[in-house]
Amino acid sequence: MMGRVWELWVERTNRPVDVRPLALVRIVLPLILLFDLMEVWRQGLLTPLWGLPELGGLGLGPPTWLTPLGSAGMPLLVSVLGLSLLLLAAGVFGRPAGLVAVLAYAALDDLFPLADRGIDRLIRTVLILLLCSRAHRCWTLGGLLGWKTEERTTAAWSVRALHLFLAVVYLSAGLAKLHGGDWFEFDQDPQLYRVLTDPMAGSLDPNTPLWKTLAPLFGLAGSITVLWELSSVVLLTRHAHRFALVGLVMHLGIACTMKLGIFAWAMLALYPVLLAPYLCPLFDRIDRVMLRRGGAPGSEPPLPQTAE
Repeated sequence: MMGRVWELWVERTNRPVDVRPLALVRIVLPLILLFDLMEVWRQGLLTPLWGLPELGGLGLGPPTWLTPLGSAGMPLLVSVLGLSLLLLAAGVFGRPAGLVAVLAYAALDDLFPLADRGIDRLIRTVLILLLCSRAHRCWTLGGLLGWKTEERTTAAWSVRALHLFLAVVYLSAGLAKLHGGDWFEFDQDPQLYRVLTDPMAGSLDPNTPLWKTLAPLFGLAGSITVLWELSSVVLLTRHAHRFALVGLVMHLGIACTMKLGIFAWAMLALYPVLLAPYLCPLFDRIDRVMLRRGGAPGSEPPLPQTAE
């Protein structure tokens, strides 16, 4: 009996599904992180955040394996991270580049843990998950140039793992809101209103009379947000793509009304996996363009991808 159950489990988790949504995540997520690093460099914050104290930085010192390099360790680490992210996005040396990116990214946390945000830990987790899939063999530079044959499927478990991961992230956020604020308050200053007008995180001016007038709407939106996050178990069902439509609106709203860096964009970069049923026709067009340009979209036919 147990042997049959195990066989069914292996068959279900190992069956091939469309890898193109994961490939799109593999392309977009490193580019978002690379943009974030370039912004830190543009604003002259590389040394203040991760440099050694003797150079005026807050860094705790490079990891042990970079100690012999002294003050050159941090610039080298950032350069290696940037290069590995570019290679990962291009699908060049996919898995080795992804592994180096994760290690270099984690090393920045060792330099200055206070600068390591929740979204940084989330991105590292997703990058590790991508390494376990076939995403590095789909939509690559080599495939676009016709140098190698690409793949269009991966084992189902990697897609389901990302669904489960996002469900846990959203459920945790919902429970935290449920126990950490008046998110179901519709009176004077609803919790969402206070968040969006907080000068540290929000971008709305609290002195604007319009926002005070719309306070009940902020209360309603906050309540909907909490209920949506608490219902994230839907991500484990075949209705995940419908659930994700609300998340799409929510994260775009966060990007427009809050100052949270790359948080909203990094979360949206994961949504191709959730919205795969809507995106498959677009993916088919991309493959046809690659074929016309002499690319190699692969011998395996893409499969519809939905969570069951």
